[in-house]
Amino acid sequence: MSSKINVFSASAGLQWLKQGWNIFKTQPMTFMFMYIFMIVVALIPLVLPPLQLVAAFTAPFFNDRLLFGRY
Repeated sequence: MSSKINVFSASAGLQWLKQGWNIFKTQPMTFMFMYIFMIVVALIPLVLPPLQLVAAFTAPFFNDRLLFGRY
């Protein structure tokens, strides 16, 4: 089973970055708190090793929201 490869022009990438910047300008605190929360979740296992399992299971959900724009 082969994957379909989509090819986009460089201007499409630039447009994508501009749209992302516009979203960030409208809600900057949302993104800042999201990253701060991810850092805190990543540092929890260093302070409380038993919570390492919780941090390991929750991190992919936050990364998914960032990668696929589900905020």
